[in-house]
Amino acid sequence: MYVVTADAAMQRATTESQVLIPVPSLPALLELAAEAETPEPIESVEKVVDTDQFLENLREYIEEHIGWLGLVYSGDLAEGEILEAVVRGEPEIQKISVISASPDAVGVLLSLQVPLEVTAEYEDRSLAMYDKEDDQWHFTEKEVTEFEDQPLVRIYIEFELPAMTVGEMEILTTDLRLSEPYENYK
Repeated sequence: MYVVTADAAMQRATTESQVLIPVPSLPALLELAAEAETPEPIESVEKVVDTDQFLENLREYIEEHIGWLGLVYSGDLAEGEILEAVVRGEPEIQKISVISASPDAVGVLLSLQVPLEVTAEYEDRSLAMYDKEDDQWHFTEKEVTEFEDQPLVRIYIEFELPAMTVGEMEILTTDLRLSEPYENYK
């Protein structure tokens, strides 16, 4: 029997009982259950995901659908707004999770770092004046800048068995929060 607890004393007590198994969190318990139930599909999925053809198809899918995601600017540029984001480079798989398995299909959740080149528009306030009474900046100029970011994107993929062909693919991430790299002033 599993006991979900982050408390160190409770974990020691469950281990000492030699009947109970301590698990630090609910996601860890779910991961254990998925691996115990589906060790073969996990191995099959990893083999398919590591192929160059799959990675190329995945990149093409992301390139086609990146425009449908909400692009939210969250950096330091005044009144910053994302104009465009383009995939530059290969997406890097961070995590593979089998979330469902049946005799006909295996459902997988991929967490990817996707390298993007981002074009953003902002207000250049370097020569502007601030009016305290009106709470407004005057004489600002619109500027455009480019930067790179690597947001985390989650994708659901359903593999059809026994051939492990991609039956369905869908981006689950709805909004990407993008910002320029922070400068380190050490």
